[in-house]
Amino acid sequence: MKGATWQSYRNGTHYIIGPLLVGTSDDRRAFTWKGTKPAAPQFLEVLGGVRVAELSTGQIRSWHRKVSEHVGAYTANLAKKFLRAALALAAEDFGLRVPAMPSKLGRGRPRSKKAILTPEQVGLLLKAAVEDKQKGIYYAFPFLTGVRPSE
Repeated sequence: MKGATWQSYRNGTHYIIGPLLVGTSDDRRAFTWKGTKPAAPQFLEVLGGVRVAELSTGQIRSWHRKVSEHVGAYTANLAKKFLRAALALAAEDFGLRVPAMPSKLGRGRPRSKKAILTPEQVGLLLKAAVEDKQKGIYYAFPFLTGVRPSE
């Protein structure tokens, strides 16, 4: 771990070979800069022990998932970019067969399904709109015209 520099952590390359310190970002920062280990440190092995010729797409996928969970999606995607470049150089220089990079790893955030009102809830809303003579049209307008929420 002495050979790791702040630059290698900043650009994400150290997350490829590991080991990965499990903890907060402050714990990882203190370990990287000063070499101080937190109480009862826990390390995860990443791709450092795998030979390039034996690397598989499934291993890359699980590695990316592990880094995303413990460090963050941005850093995992950045490290994947460096891994792709290193594998391309290895394939070109040494004639190795490198695995295909998995696609759609953590792209975007999962969207929650939009909640749709039940017919009973719409009926209650329209009933309240009828009772409120001054502002009732504002309640009923979207349901009666089918306008989108953004409109």
